[in-house]
Amino acid sequence: MPEPRKPSEGSAFPLLVELIGPAGSGKTSAAGAVAQRLQQKGLNILAHEDFRKEDLRRGGRYLQKSSALPRIVRILRLAAQRPVFAACVYLAGIMLGPPFGTRFYYGTRALGQLGMLVRLRREASFDVVLIDEGVVNILWSMTVGAPRLRGARLVRIALAAYARDSEARGVTMSCDGVRLAERAFSRSAPSRFSLHAGPDQRTDFPKWLGYHDELVAMLPKGFIVSSVDATQGPEDVQASLQRTLEKLIA
Repeated sequence: MPEPRKPSEGSAFPLLVELIGPAGSGKTSAAGAVAQRLQQKGLNILAHEDFRKEDLRRGGRYLQKSSALPRIVRILRLAAQRPVFAACVYLAGIMLGPPFGTRFYYGTRALGQLGMLVRLRREASFDVVLIDEGVVNILWSMTVGAPRLRGARLVRIALAAYARDSEARGVTMSCDGVRLAERAFSRSAPSRFSLHAGPDQRTDFPKWLGYHDELVAMLPKGFIVSSVDATQGPEDVQASLQRTLEKLIA
């Protein structure tokens, strides 16, 4: 396997890669393991817990943790900078129906993360940003619980704006629904899909997976650059993801 080269000054880096897959597809564990391997090869990677810390410091989670007035000011500022994305996401959230607070929460997180990704690309302080909880999956969380995936045209426009503004690329983590359900509902971490999930959430999981597939299908052509078979064992998944990233870096 060829050694990935160090990105040179003036190149198209940092490389932003979003791992796209529903709960149980292994995004987080794969991102952490692959980031460590690439760091050992001399690349400066933002991923896993470090990415979450960055999100808490100035991304979507930071936006949500802000007190009311500063949060409103920051949302308005970001919306002015990314008007197409913001308008489409919030309008889609309204069309999806109640609970509107939950829709607004995830819409704001997505807007805050997009703003952070744009800043990370501009600063170019990392070679690779590996995103395991990205805009696509945040928007999936926004749709979960809706009787129907309303506002699909708005979501499609928002996803196109995300791809254009961030210049990120996507790698899907594919897995069959039965295995995803087994993994999702065996997790102990607090989550909608975990050991603590109620019977309604378990029953509705296949429908939510369908919503996830619809969102992925709405992504603009060329955004998805590869797919990793997440039904493999952890080592094989990590090796496959590493090969994909090394091709993108080379």
